[in-house]
Amino acid sequence: MIARAALLGGVFIASALLRPDVANAQEQLVGTRTVAVGASYERVSFGGAGLTQSAFAGVDTTRVQNAQQLTIPISASAPIGGGWRLDLTTLYGAGRVRFTDASSSGGTNSATLSGLSDLRVRATGRFLRDNVVLTLGINAPTGRTELDGAQFSTL
Repeated sequence: MIARAALLGGVFIASALLRPDVANAQEQLVGTRTVAVGASYERVSFGGAGLTQSAFAGVDTTRVQNAQQLTIPISASAPIGGGWRLDLTTLYGAGRVRFTDASSSGGTNSATLSGLSDLRVRATGRFLRDNVVLTLGINAPTGRTELDGAQFSTL
């Protein structure tokens, strides 16, 4: 009798723990409004005398010692009514490359590039009982539009 009561108690506790509102089994995968930020850092070093590059940073020949980059993607999403959803995405990036002029005994130089990328705007709507999805999008030119030689080489 005690074993049966313990078994029923265990079944009751297990069923209480596995209820959807407790176990979050029915939780939405995407919230109604979201903001997301991430980060990625990469660094590449070239051993020895470096990696030979021609026509780099306005110099005929250079040797790249290392390159590094930090990127931070930023996105936001929210419903805008009538079954439509608006998404905004941009990216902040900062990079630096270190190099030496291979044709002379010059010191190590560096070139940098940083700023926001273009803004991607997307609207998504559902029609015909959610059987058809329409997506409209545009890339707004909010990033850099001109680069000098060193910035282009850094890119």
